[in-house]
Amino acid sequence: MRFLSEEHCTAATTAFRADEQLRREAQGAQLIIVYYVSNSPEGDFSYYLKFADGEVTMARGEVPQRDAEVRSSYDTAARLARGEIANQTAVMLGKVRVKGAMMTLLRHQAMLSRVQVLSAALDLTY
Repeated sequence: MRFLSEEHCTAATTAFRADEQLRREAQGAQLIIVYYVSNSPEGDFSYYLKFADGEVTMARGEVPQRDAEVRSSYDTAARLARGEIANQTAVMLGKVRVKGAMMTLLRHQAMLSRVQVLSAALDLTY
């Protein structure tokens, strides 16, 4: 399936919800992150991750209420999804720009890292 397509979002949501470790880490969490991706083969677009009481959803588009916004190029988003670069490393290198509740993101770093591991395991084309 194509990276960041509707099909990918659906498959990722299924994988996130099936993972006991992520469900445990997300229990009690209330977090919404909107990701803005530029320079993709289909142009610029957005998607979001929503963590709500143990359930994690990934979907295309954006939501008005959010805790953080993350901006990156398609290439950087793909490298993150494949696990070639860690979230914190991408931020430190300036490959990713974050706006919003940085302390909340840092507090949930284990949960976000688990999302990255599960995402890297999906069979995607880029």
